[in-house]
Amino acid sequence: MRKESNELMPTDFFSTWVKKKPSSLTVCGFLMLSAASHADNWHGSITSKLHVDNRLTQGSSFFAEAIGRFEYQNKQLDLQGGADVLLRGGNYDLNNRQEFYRLFLQKGFSSINTTVKMGRFEQTDAMGFYTLNGVNAAYQNDKKDMTLEVYAGQPQRFDDLQSVKGNVVSGAKGFWHHEPKWRSELARLSVDALDVRLGYQYFEGQDMSRYNPSNTASTQLINNAGAHKASLGAAISGQLLWPWLKKYETRLIGVYRFDTDTLEDLQTETQLDVNDKTRIRGSYEYYNPNRYATPTFREQFYSQQGFGKQQLLRASVHHQWQNYLTFFVGGIHSAQVSGDDGYGFNGGVSSRYIRNFNVALEVDHLTIYQDSVTAYYLKNEYFVNSRNSVILSLALRDEQKQLYGQNWVKGAETRWNYMIKNNIVLGLTGKYIWNSRDELADEFLAAAQVTYYFDNFKPKTAQ
Repeated sequence: MRKESNELMPTDFFSTWVKKKPSSLTVCGFLMLSAASHADNWHGSITSKLHVDNRLTQGSSFFAEAIGRFEYQNKQLDLQGGADVLLRGGNYDLNNRQEFYRLFLQKGFSSINTTVKMGRFEQTDAMGFYTLNGVNAAYQNDKKDMTLEVYAGQPQRFDDLQSVKGNVVSGAKGFWHHEPKWRSELARLSVDALDVRLGYQYFEGQDMSRYNPSNTASTQLINNAGAHKASLGAAISGQLLWPWLKKYETRLIGVYRFDTDTLEDLQTETQLDVNDKTRIRGSYEYYNPNRYATPTFREQFYSQQGFGKQQLLRASVHHQWQNYLTFFVGGIHSAQVSGDDGYGFNGGVSSRYIRNFNVALEVDHLTIYQDSVTAYYLKNEYFVNSRNSVILSLALRDEQKQLYGQNWVKGAETRWNYMIKNNIVLGLTGKYIWNSRDELADEFLAAAQVTYYFDNFKPKTAQ
């Protein structure tokens, strides 16, 4: 999941690598500053925040943050760099912090079609989305339809997602894109594009991505002496030669773990376009949802996920009417590996009928045995002018649980963004969530931030 722009920064996404290996970061930073003396283009931002969040502090204690971000590019040298630094102080549960969130240098070697990246940077592979302290080398052929990549280093947590925190990770992955333009009158379809992804990975450390807090048996997946994983991804798209179907697209993603001989994740989805306005979607997932993360406001109220491994089958129809009204309706079937099956539905409508005003309403319901949850979510977004925007979200959730009975959850969140100047933006955020049961604590958040954008962009002009 991706954090929204005004949400709080993560509680612990930095590693002890900074403290253990300061020389590595110093060298990387020196190289970036040296390269900047031949600067081509660079840009960045500085964000100052003052906020309170009772999920992270005791009571209504405020704490402050300063976040600096820097991006550098020199096309002549085929050189790129990036750095994010966080300064945090105040009444905060996990103490004050002065950490590098990202610091890397990337160099391209056009003669061999290879790019090498080193330092601290984001990584996406079979373990998900995390930060890697190490090196990455990627090769791309002249046609740019095939990419091969190898990487190695120390994995760390990324943002507030409890993904991985290990000693070492290494792996390889490849991507291939092909446009066969194959057509069959017998099958009444064509294959216009085919994408294939393959990956292998070795990991040592603490793999929290499949950790389930409600099931102590899942702790066997945390500490690994050595885990081997293989991943597969494929996508195919084309035309359907039927009078009532036009286009199709099918995607498949799977992760297999060799040391436990288990299939960790399997996701497949198919989209069928009836016409330019109507689309049918169907998906199947076998996965263990990651619930050890801080969800966004919408995800706290609108979700079909539960604890533990499960299979989730969805089907929905989406339709656009008159270019300003879109609606969808769908069904859900949830089958947990240890537990009862669940059935539900979801639907929603969004409108852009009024200029500069977007409104969306969604409803979701899921029943599992004697437990049921019904959630309503309303979002209003109004662009006052080119410099001023306001967002208001309201949510209502009715929980019927065997363990504690009924709980009404009500939530409200508002955001206001104002561009003071072209490079200065002010943002205010407020959120409160009420629970009807006394034993469940309410949640609140208030934040104010100012972001200053700077750059040294030099447009190319003809000589």
